[in-house]
Parts: sequence; C-alpha cells; structure tokens
Amino acid sequence: MRQKYTNEILAEIAKKYNNAKEWCEDDIKSYKAAAMRKILNKINKHFVPLQNEYTNEQLFQIAQKYSNATEWIKNEGSSYIAAHNRNIYYDITKHFVFKTKYTNEQLSKIAGKYTNTKEWIKDDSKTYHAARRRNLLNEITKHFIRKPGGFNPELPGQFYQFKFKNHPVYNYGISNDYTKRYRKEDLDKMELLKVIEFKDGHKCWKYETEIQKQFQKYRYTGVQLLSEKKNTELLTVDIF
Repeated sequence: MRQKYTNEILAEIAKKYNNAKEWCEDDIKSYKAAAMRKILNKINKHFVPLQNEYTNEQLFQIAQKYSNATEWIKNEGSSYIAAHNRNIYYDITKHFVFKTKYTNEQLSKIAGKYTNTKEWIKDDSKTYHAARRRNLLNEITKHFIRKPGGFNPELPGQFYQFKFKNHPVYNYGISNDYTKRYRKEDLDKMELLKVIEFKDGHKCWKYETEIQKQFQKYRYTGVQLLSEKKNTELLTVDIF
C-alpha cells in the first residue's frame, strides 16, 4: 500500500537529514513527494549546502541525457536535487517518459473533486502534474473558483512593480491582468515602474517565488498602505 505523506510527515522526515543528497539516497520516495508538493524550501532550512553549483544551462544539458527521473537520480543525483531547488525541473524534463496509470477521463474526474489549484496540489500533486504534463489543465479546471483579481497559473501572467508616490516603498506581485488587481484609490497612490510578461503562468509564479526569497530581508513592516492588501508584497528597495 502506497504511503500517504502529509506536509507535517514530510517535515519530520526532512529533520533526519543534513542535506538533500543524504535524504535522496536514504528515502527517495519521500523526497520526491516533498519536491512534487513544492515544500522543499520550507522544510530544508536546516540543511548544510552542498558544494556543487550548477548553472541553469548545465542542468538543462544534464537532464537531456536521461529519459526519466529514476535514471537521473541514480547517475547524477545532486544535479536532480539542484533542478528541483531551482524550480526548473518541469521546464527541463518535458522530454521525459512519465509512467502514469491515469487516463485523461480519470484526471478530469479527479480535478472535479477540487475547487482550486492549491487544494489539488496539496492533496494529490501527482495527478495534478500528470494533467499539467498533458496540457489538460485549462480544459479540466474550468469549474475552479478563482478570487476576483486572483492569479490563474494556467493563463499568461504578469509580474509587476509599483512605487508609492509619497513613501519610499515598492509594491510587487503577479496577476493575469495587473490593471484589475487594485482599487482605483490604491492605484492613485502608486506609479507603475515595470511589467514583465510571461506566456507561461507557472513560470511567472516561480519568478515571484524567487523574488520573495531573494528580497525577504527588505520586506516593509510599517503601517498598512493599501486598502485591501496587507504588507506581504511591499519592499523597501527597488527590485530592479
């Protein structure tokens, strides 16, 4: 019987290891579960970094040598780990032959159990990614409930940055249409500095995640400046 991992169980497992290599060699199933759930960066903060450094281009070239994750892990496990930590694994493994027991109809029925992407990934990331690899998401998630102005990773995305006119504070975020992201009263407080367009909404999502990690120490913690949003996406420095 396949073990069902919760985020809490995966966090406890991660505590047993000092680095990703140890974890992979001892319990690859739970490591892959954490990677698919996209929680590695949350539960491996105690890890001692390995010395091997790869560029994105090197990771792409290494991935092309293999046809599935098992081969890659067996031969060059550290680069496999680096690709997941860099959030580029799915971008460089589109040629992989993925074994799956699910038909398109079954994936559609599974998607019907959920109301949003976050809920599906948390409960059953394996089927979510199977549907993503087959380019089925737009078709089978039309019933998903999306918050007004919320981000849909299945559509093209935009990463934007504003600066407050009367404060040395910068506001960033992602949207499918940033012009509909804020109330007029909030837009009037800011000036737009930059918008980056992404054809792939998932890449836009990953880009924001990297920005959040890179600029975490510059988060603004003063009084609330926006009428609807908290200060979670406000910085005291210009990203660009």
